[in-house]
Amino acid sequence: MKLREIKQKLLTEIDSYVRTNTDARIVSGKLAEARVQLEAESLDVIDDDTVTRFMLYAKLGGELGTGE
Repeated sequence: MKLREIKQKLLTEIDSYVRTNTDARIVSGKLAEARVQLEAESLDVIDDDTVTRFMLYAKLGGELGTGE
């Protein structure tokens, strides 16, 4: 359940960042790639690899939130 929350929140944060930072084309392109990967994440089976990826997603969300 927590991973689903992280996924949804990060998708929203990516969309918001891309909309408000239209001059950051390279970053926006990389975020678009990350968004595609995140959307493809299946949460049917949660293993160590899934948790590790979501820890990285959470870190990305933190960086987007702080503007780093």
